[in-house]
Amino acid sequence: MKKRTFFRVVLILFACLSLTTIGLPFVHANAIPTFSLKMPQEYINYTIYKIDQTLWAKVDGTYPMTKVDLGCLNQTDAIEYSLATFTGEDLQMVYPTPPGTTNISVTLNETELSWSNYTQTFPEATHATPIGDWPMISCVIESAPDEFMLKIHYEHPIQQINGNNTFVYDINISPYLFPWSNKSIADFTIIFETPASELQITTVTPDGTVNTPDFETTEESGTKTVTMQIVSEYSKPLHGDLVVTFSDQQESFSRELAPEELYLIIVILVGSVAVSLYVIIKRRKQKKQTCN
Repeated sequence: MKKRTFFRVVLILFACLSLTTIGLPFVHANAIPTFSLKMPQEYINYTIYKIDQTLWAKVDGTYPMTKVDLGCLNQTDAIEYSLATFTGEDLQMVYPTPPGTTNISVTLNETELSWSNYTQTFPEATHATPIGDWPMISCVIESAPDEFMLKIHYEHPIQQINGNNTFVYDINISPYLFPWSNKSIADFTIIFETPASELQITTVTPDGTVNTPDFETTEESGTKTVTMQIVSEYSKPLHGDLVVTFSDQQESFSRELAPEELYLIIVILVGSVAVSLYVIIKRRKQKKQTCN
């Protein structure tokens, strides 16, 4: 079973639920101590660079989280939110990684955590993206505090898809959207340290729906920076994956000139022609005088 979550909180409820026989309804209405996580905002920074003619993406994600004590949900609610809630103090989190990912580090409040290859242990646990299935890593947050800052750093080569440089980021954050925490904002900053033309940014939902988010682009000293915010809301369709494609060729100069720019060019051309004619006429007069 492929997992389509951004962070998946691994839920272990089998010891808490009471069944008389497999296939029969629950016979006890015992409540289960349950928690969820709030993440009203996340910050994702990309740096696109080139090493030995290969394009790479350096990714730094910062995720401020708050643990929410839900008290005791009844069994109906526990089942409804089972993929987004957890019991106990320890959190096992998984995170998708693109092919060829290296230099992975995970920190909790500036303390580095150990991580493992989750897909290697559970081969069926992969993350489906529009450009293929990705493996996932896993780490355990022991005795998770009420509030914490999780940071993840990794680097990966950028894939070539249909002749375009393409990278993807998962923004399906359903595990953090509840009636009591109904909005989350993903702040993206993408810095291109290499030429980036023909830039296209879309979101692709699990059912293949493509949308184009608003983004701003600035350029200074040959470095292009893209910024945008993706807002996810409870009970509304999720965005799925952010897909960025671009060419690493220099962008050709082709745009309509402003009137003042056109006027300046005309003045320069007329002046150049006038100076050239003056020089030609003067040289002819000098040559004629010499011959006489």
